[in-house]
Amino acid sequence: MKSEKLTAGDRIEIIDVFRFLCVLAVAVFHFALQALPASYATFNLGLVGVQVFFVISGFVIAVTLERCASIGEFAWRRFVRLYPAFLAAATVTAAGTYLLGIPLVSPYSYFSNVSLAILFGSPAPYVDGVYWTLGVELKFYVCAALFWAVFGRNFWIGLLVVTALTSYFRPFALVVWTQPNHMPLFLCGVAMWLAFIEKKTAKAVILTIASVILYQANNTDLLPYNQTMIWLPVAALALGVYAVPHLSFGPAALLGKMSYSMYLVHNNLGRCLLIKLGAFAWLPFPVKVTIVIVATYCIAALLYYAVELPVAEWLRSLRARIKAEAAPSAKPLASNRPMAFPPPLGDRRQHQADFIGDGHEILSR
Repeated sequence: MKSEKLTAGDRIEIIDVFRFLCVLAVAVFHFALQALPASYATFNLGLVGVQVFFVISGFVIAVTLERCASIGEFAWRRFVRLYPAFLAAATVTAAGTYLLGIPLVSPYSYFSNVSLAILFGSPAPYVDGVYWTLGVELKFYVCAALFWAVFGRNFWIGLLVVTALTSYFRPFALVVWTQPNHMPLFLCGVAMWLAFIEKKTAKAVILTIASVILYQANNTDLLPYNQTMIWLPVAALALGVYAVPHLSFGPAALLGKMSYSMYLVHNNLGRCLLIKLGAFAWLPFPVKVTIVIVATYCIAALLYYAVELPVAEWLRSLRARIKAEAAPSAKPLASNRPMAFPPPLGDRRQHQADFIGDGHEILSR
């Protein structure tokens, strides 16, 4: 099925598949570093996975902005989608590493993370080092939302111009927020939105070429193959969205939907589990890595079904109820019964039909 039938409301499972592949690449890279020689780090599979996540985020955030009635609604969706899972993952990581006898998180670090003080200059370390990408994502959300508020669907032009200017003049304040080394990846995702949702092929081509040039110019510190190999999976992602946007991928897509929780919990917990598995010297290292990936994915699945979905559903329902009660001409609610938590199954299915957001989320009808 070709992309001319693709709309902003369609579910695109190939994106979930790429999320799964990306988080798997990041996890394998982090765990393999403990056993392979230092030269292995020069082939940065984890970096490639994160970079593709940023591309996916650019595509999905453009769709999200298009579907939101206001910037306030966009900000609320981001909070509902990201913070509950982040809070749960930070708590599980802190408690889990402590219970495993390898405490990596101090109380100061934990509360600086869950209070989001780390986003506003707190010197505390991250609960898990992989959280650095959340700050990158947040800055993109702010920039994209501001330019959307001013330019609407042409927000990408503002992002492109500012990224180009900061790439060469590099005023500190703008560099901190526009992140010229990362923004071109988000812009590549926006180019996919232009091509496959907006059907603006010429604009998409221009933005893609400009983004590739800006990325190469701003990442000269990377080794050549790490700098260029990113474009192979990005091209495969774009081809997949174009060629098979409505194809179902079953378990692989489901694992991709859990990729946000998996990304948040895999690193420190996984490394601690690997250390514990060191007592089983007879186990081959690839088997140990497989065990750890399965174990951390089980934890991620628990967070996804016990926290990520139901809390987001409950918050959505709460906001809808508050808006309905505040509206002067609103119709009476069908029922005065207290709102259930977690919401009933029917409400969950409806929520999953609307659940859409950044590079770690799903696109759905």
